[in-house]
Amino acid sequence: VSRVVSGSLDGTVKMWEIDEESSPKKVLPGVERHKEAITCVAVSPDNRIVASSSFDHTVLLRDTTTGEVVSSLGYKTVEANQDKYVFGYHTSPVYCVVFSPDCSLVATGDEAGNAVIWDSNNGRSLFAHKHSRAVLTLAFSEDSRFFASGSLDGESRLWFISKNENGIPIFKHVSKLSSTSGAVFCVAFSPPSMNLIVTATKELMV
Repeated sequence: VSRVVSGSLDGTVKMWEIDEESSPKKVLPGVERHKEAITCVAVSPDNRIVASSSFDHTVLLRDTTTGEVVSSLGYKTVEANQDKYVFGYHTSPVYCVVFSPDCSLVATGDEAGNAVIWDSNNGRSLFAHKHSRAVLTLAFSEDSRFFASGSLDGESRLWFISKNENGIPIFKHVSKLSSTSGAVFCVAFSPPSMNLIVTATKELMV
Protein backbone atom coordinates (compact mmCIF):
# COMPACT_ATOMS: atom_id res chain seq x y z
CA VAL A 1 0.00 0.00 0.00
CA SER A 2 1.30 3.44 -0.96
CA ARG A 3 0.64 6.73 0.80
CA VAL A 4 0.09 10.25 -0.49
CA VAL A 5 0.55 13.34 1.69
CA SER A 6 -0.78 16.82 0.91
CA GLY A 7 -0.54 20.28 2.45
CA SER A 8 -3.23 22.92 1.93
CA LEU A 9 -3.83 26.65 1.94
CA ASP A 10 -5.86 26.26 5.14
CA GLY A 11 -2.82 24.89 7.00
CA THR A 12 -3.95 21.25 7.15
CA VAL A 13 -1.93 18.13 6.35
CA LYS A 14 -3.70 15.06 5.00
CA MET A 15 -2.49 11.55 4.23
CA TRP A 16 -4.20 8.83 2.22
CA GLU A 17 -3.48 5.17 1.66
CA ILE A 18 -3.93 4.20 -1.98
CA ASP A 19 -4.01 0.93 -3.87
CA GLU A 20 -5.27 -0.31 -7.21
CA GLU A 21 -8.48 -1.86 -5.95
CA SER A 22 -10.09 0.74 -3.68
CA SER A 23 -10.63 4.45 -3.28
CA PRO A 24 -8.05 6.51 -1.35
CA LYS A 25 -8.52 6.25 2.43
CA LYS A 26 -7.58 9.10 4.77
CA VAL A 27 -5.30 7.68 7.46
CA LEU A 28 -3.67 10.62 9.26
CA PRO A 29 -5.64 11.56 12.39
CA GLY A 30 -5.13 14.72 14.44
CA VAL A 31 -6.53 18.21 14.02
CA GLU A 32 -3.60 20.52 14.83
CA ARG A 33 -2.81 22.70 11.85
CA HIS A 34 -0.51 25.50 10.77
CA LYS A 35 -1.72 29.06 11.21
CA GLU A 36 -1.03 29.86 7.56
CA ALA A 37 -0.71 28.04 4.21
CA ILE A 38 1.59 25.05 3.88
CA THR A 39 4.49 25.40 1.46
CA CYS A 40 6.01 21.89 1.46
CA VAL A 41 5.52 18.40 2.92
CA ALA A 42 7.95 15.50 3.32
CA VAL A 43 7.76 11.96 4.69
CA SER A 44 10.71 10.40 6.51
CA PRO A 45 12.20 7.39 4.66
CA ASP A 46 11.13 5.07 7.50
CA ASN A 47 7.53 6.37 7.17
CA ARG A 48 7.34 7.35 10.84
CA ILE A 49 7.21 11.15 10.51
CA VAL A 50 5.47 13.66 8.25
CA ALA A 51 7.01 17.13 8.10
CA SER A 52 5.21 20.25 6.89
CA SER A 53 6.57 23.77 6.39
CA SER A 54 4.47 26.91 6.31
CA PHE A 55 4.19 30.64 5.80
CA ASP A 56 3.66 30.81 9.58
CA HIS A 57 7.47 30.42 10.07
CA THR A 58 7.28 26.89 11.46
CA VAL A 59 7.81 23.25 10.55
CA LEU A 60 5.65 20.62 12.25
CA LEU A 61 6.75 16.99 12.60
CA ARG A 62 3.86 14.56 13.03
CA ASP A 63 3.68 10.91 13.96
CA THR A 64 2.17 9.11 10.95
CA THR A 65 0.28 6.70 13.20
CA THR A 66 -1.29 9.06 15.74
CA GLY A 67 -1.17 12.34 13.81
CA GLU A 68 0.20 14.06 16.92
CA VAL A 69 2.80 16.80 16.53
CA VAL A 70 6.03 15.43 18.01
CA SER A 71 8.13 18.51 17.36
CA SER A 72 7.77 22.10 16.15
CA LEU A 73 10.75 23.62 14.36
CA GLY A 74 10.56 27.38 14.07
CA TYR A 75 10.74 30.71 15.79
CA LYS A 76 11.42 30.70 19.53
CA THR A 77 12.27 33.52 21.92
CA VAL A 78 15.29 32.72 24.08
CA GLU A 79 17.62 34.72 26.29
CA ALA A 80 21.05 35.66 24.95
CA ASN A 81 23.56 32.80 25.23
CA GLN A 82 20.87 30.38 26.38
CA ASP A 83 20.98 28.55 23.06
CA LYS A 84 24.00 28.75 20.76
CA TYR A 85 21.77 27.84 17.81
CA VAL A 86 19.28 30.68 18.22
CA PHE A 87 20.36 31.90 14.72
CA GLY A 88 18.82 28.80 13.25
CA TYR A 89 15.24 29.48 14.32
CA HIS A 90 13.03 30.64 11.47
CA THR A 91 11.57 34.14 11.64
CA SER A 92 10.20 34.16 8.08
CA PRO A 93 8.11 31.84 5.89
CA VAL A 94 9.65 28.37 5.52
CA TYR A 95 9.69 27.28 1.87
CA CYS A 96 11.19 23.78 1.92
CA VAL A 97 11.75 20.75 4.14
CA VAL A 98 13.54 17.44 3.50
CA PHE A 99 14.69 14.39 5.51
CA SER A 100 18.09 12.76 5.25
CA PRO A 101 17.92 9.18 3.89
CA ASP A 102 19.08 7.78 7.25
CA CYS A 103 16.20 9.66 8.95
CA SER A 104 18.45 11.28 11.56
CA LEU A 105 18.28 14.82 10.15
CA VAL A 106 15.67 17.16 8.73
CA ALA A 107 16.61 20.31 6.81
CA THR A 108 14.56 23.46 6.33
CA GLY A 109 14.98 26.64 4.27
CA ASP A 110 13.26 30.00 4.62
CA GLU A 111 12.52 33.29 2.91
CA ALA A 112 15.23 35.12 4.87
CA GLY A 113 17.92 32.85 3.39
CA ASN A 114 18.44 30.52 6.35
CA ALA A 115 19.12 26.84 5.73
CA VAL A 116 18.89 24.91 8.98
CA ILE A 117 19.58 21.27 9.84
CA TRP A 118 17.78 19.77 12.83
CA ASP A 119 17.94 16.54 14.82
CA SER A 120 14.78 14.74 13.72
CA ASN A 121 14.52 12.91 17.06
CA ASN A 122 14.50 15.86 19.47
CA GLY A 123 13.93 18.91 17.24
CA ARG A 124 17.18 20.61 18.22
CA SER A 125 18.92 22.75 15.60
CA LEU A 126 22.39 21.41 14.80
CA PHE A 127 23.65 23.68 12.03
CA ALA A 128 22.65 26.75 10.04
CA HIS A 129 24.05 28.82 7.21
CA LYS A 130 22.66 31.88 5.49
CA HIS A 131 22.18 32.76 1.84
CA SER A 132 21.66 36.40 0.87
CA ARG A 133 18.16 35.63 -0.44
CA ALA A 134 15.43 33.00 0.04
CA VAL A 135 16.33 29.29 0.13
CA LEU A 136 14.26 27.49 -2.51
CA THR A 137 15.59 23.92 -2.48
CA LEU A 138 17.46 21.43 -0.26
CA ALA A 139 18.84 17.92 -0.75
CA PHE A 140 20.80 15.18 1.02
CA SER A 141 22.97 12.65 -0.77
CA GLU A 142 21.87 9.01 -0.82
CA ASP A 143 24.36 8.09 1.94
CA SER A 144 23.44 11.14 4.07
CA ARG A 145 27.05 12.35 3.95
CA PHE A 146 26.45 15.46 1.83
CA PHE A 147 23.94 18.29 2.03
CA ALA A 148 23.14 20.99 -0.52
CA SER A 149 21.06 24.17 -0.56
CA GLY A 150 19.96 26.34 -3.49
CA SER A 151 18.81 29.93 -3.29
CA LEU A 152 17.22 32.85 -5.04
CA ASP A 153 20.66 34.49 -4.77
CA GLY A 154 21.93 32.18 -7.54
CA GLU A 155 24.17 30.11 -5.30
CA SER A 156 24.19 26.43 -4.38
CA ARG A 157 26.28 25.38 -1.39
CA LEU A 158 27.59 21.91 -0.65
CA TRP A 159 28.46 20.56 2.81
CA PHE A 160 30.10 17.33 4.02
CA ILE A 161 28.55 15.71 7.10
CA SER A 162 30.65 13.63 9.51
CA LYS A 163 30.39 12.82 13.22
CA ASN A 164 32.70 13.39 16.17
CA GLU A 165 33.61 10.82 18.79
CA ASN A 166 30.32 11.51 20.60
CA GLY A 167 28.23 10.92 17.49
CA ILE A 168 27.36 14.61 17.05
CA PRO A 169 27.17 15.72 13.39
CA ILE A 170 29.89 18.04 12.08
CA PHE A 171 29.32 20.11 8.94
CA LYS A 172 32.22 21.12 6.66
CA HIS A 173 31.75 23.47 3.73
CA VAL A 174 32.93 21.81 0.51
CA SER A 175 31.95 24.04 -2.37
CA LYS A 176 29.90 26.98 -3.58
CA LEU A 177 28.45 26.90 -7.10
CA SER A 178 27.25 30.16 -8.62
CA SER A 179 24.66 30.49 -11.36
CA THR A 180 25.20 33.18 -13.99
CA SER A 181 21.55 33.40 -14.94
CA GLY A 182 19.51 33.64 -11.77
CA ALA A 183 17.91 31.67 -8.97
CA VAL A 184 18.68 28.02 -8.18
CA PHE A 185 15.28 26.33 -8.13
CA CYS A 186 16.32 22.71 -7.47
CA VAL A 187 19.31 20.64 -6.40
CA ALA A 188 19.77 16.87 -6.60
CA PHE A 189 22.49 14.27 -6.10
CA SER A 190 23.31 11.53 -8.56
CA PRO A 191 23.01 7.94 -7.19
CA PRO A 192 26.75 7.54 -6.46
CA SER A 193 26.36 10.59 -4.19
CA MET A 194 29.37 12.31 -5.68
CA ASN A 195 28.04 14.69 -8.36
CA LEU A 196 25.75 17.57 -7.52
CA ILE A 197 23.31 18.63 -10.22
CA VAL A 198 21.98 22.17 -10.03
CA THR A 199 19.16 23.54 -12.14
CA ALA A 200 18.98 27.33 -12.42
CA THR A 201 16.84 29.78 -14.35
CA LYS A 202 18.42 29.46 -17.77
CA GLU A 203 21.16 26.91 -17.40
CA LEU A 204 22.08 23.45 -16.15
CA MET A 205 25.13 23.16 -13.88
CA VAL A 206 26.79 19.84 -13.01
